[in-house]
Amino acid sequence: MPDVNRYTDELFRRGEERRRLTKQLAELVGAVADKIAETVPVGTEVTVNDKTYEVVYRQSNIGSTRFLAVRYGEYGDHYEAITDREPGESFYLHGDFRCEIHVADRDEFLHFANHLPEIIAAFEAKEEEVIAALRRAFDRLRAVAGE
Repeated sequence: MPDVNRYTDELFRRGEERRRLTKQLAELVGAVADKIAETVPVGTEVTVNDKTYEVVYRQSNIGSTRFLAVRYGEYGDHYEAITDREPGESFYLHGDFRCEIHVADRDEFLHFANHLPEIIAAFEAKEEEVIAALRRAFDRLRAVAGE
C-alpha cells in the first residue's frame, strides 16, 4: 500500500503557503484601505474595472468605524469590507451582534491589490472634484459678500 502521507505532504505544504500569503496580503491591503477610509469622506465611491469601492460608516452599540468596502448586489446595497482581517470571514463590530461586517473574499483582495494605482487615482480625482466645487462656492460667497 502506498504511503498516503507522502502524497499529501506537498499538498499540505502548499496549502500552508497559500494561507500565509493570503494573511500577508490581507494585512498590507487592509493598511492601504484603512488609510483611504481615514482620508476620504464617508460615501465617496469610485468604480475601477467594474468594481465599486466606497468609504462606509458603521456604528455599533459601543462606537463606530469607517472602512473601505466593495459594493455589490443587484441594487448596489451590499458591502464587503477591505480590511486586515481574514478574507471571507465575518465579524461583529465591537462584539455588537446587530452590526455584522462581512470581509471581502480573497479574489476581491487580489483585485484591489492589482488595481491599487487606478483605485487611488480615482479617489484622488473625486477629491479634486470636491475641492474645485468648494473653491467655486467660496468664490461665489466672496462675490456676494462684496470682497
